[in-house]
Amino acid sequence: MVAGDFVRAHGMLAPALATELGPADLRDAFRGMFEGYAAGEPLSIHCAPDVIEPGVDEGWAYVGILGDDFVEGIAVVVIEVGGELRINEIDWGRP
Repeated sequence: MVAGDFVRAHGMLAPALATELGPADLRDAFRGMFEGYAAGEPLSIHCAPDVIEPGVDEGWAYVGILGDDFVEGIAVVVIEVGGELRINEIDWGRP
């Protein structure tokens, strides 16, 4: 999403979430985290190994989104679907 490829990001979603959120929805939610208060663009992500924790599904991770003038984050729950890991849940913004 940092690269602006919301179609590719959509392809990483589990089927139920992919039905609920299209690429434009991902773009709007992602950009909505920082556009209201920051002028910069997202530049990179940060996901330290110690923030990836096993959960009730396959796992959980918190991913920092870094820009010139902001820091935000996304928490995701990942499950296995057909032998592949897919994002099943997204919490937008810092806790």
